[in-house]
Amino acid sequence: MGDMQLRWLLFVLALAFTTPASSQGRDVQCHPTWATPDLPITENTFRYWSRARNEPVEIGPRLDAEMYSWNRGALFQLQYGYFNPWFLSQTGEQTDFPNVDEFISNLATSSSSTGYDPSTGLFNPSLLDGEDVRSPTISFWMPSLRYVEQNMRTAYNFRPCEPGREPPEEDQYVVQFRIEWPGTENIEQSPQIQRFENAQLRPLSTPNFFQLFEDEYYVNLRCALDRGCNGWIWERERNYILYMRFPESLRHENPDGFWLAPTDAAITLLEGWKMNEDIRVRID
Repeated sequence: MGDMQLRWLLFVLALAFTTPASSQGRDVQCHPTWATPDLPITENTFRYWSRARNEPVEIGPRLDAEMYSWNRGALFQLQYGYFNPWFLSQTGEQTDFPNVDEFISNLATSSSSTGYDPSTGLFNPSLLDGEDVRSPTISFWMPSLRYVEQNMRTAYNFRPCEPGREPPEEDQYVVQFRIEWPGTENIEQSPQIQRFENAQLRPLSTPNFFQLFEDEYYVNLRCALDRGCNGWIWERERNYILYMRFPESLRHENPDGFWLAPTDAAITLLEGWKMNEDIRVRID
């Protein structure tokens, strides 16, 4: 066996022992290096591990650090741990985030990529030079709604092991979403509206797809058996469009309404984080 083949075999074996097993609908077995009660609960967002050096090479801010996020006219205040997969900083350690005034000032200097209008504090798509910045992924546990204390970039299922915590129970799972429209007016500006209109005109009837078009919700999802469901959900009363991702096993338990609990939980979090009134006061 050549040196390259041997190194690849060792890598595969190591991955098998350190990667959480696929875990929909059954007990999760966590390797001791991932999760045991005597390990400290993670306090930092990203610990990038170098195989070559066999040690972490970079540490990010605390998961519970408060930060701000802007999306098409809505300003949110939330804990950094909800943004997951965690980002690897390219400029060294980052331990502090700008306060709200500094954040808004930064928005004002980047209107061409955010659509932020300093004169009104609102979203103005005419200011964009191309498309606005894509929303980062937000991850949280159901049913507790807490953020995930493991990098979802390296967690290969919806029930990851976390340092210092017991393995997740059968009814606990991770939901991920991106904000496509943040519960503000002028939702007709969203390019996703056309996606839903096209889906209505050409509905899909294959088992892998789930589509629903009712007064309160439009749902357009694709599901892979024993893996995950992902796609767009439009909550029409409050003008939220979210790109959602959650376990496909939920569909086995509730074939028609499996998508509702994760969606309502995501919107509950967003409604609690939103601070639109504050941004107008600070601008005026």
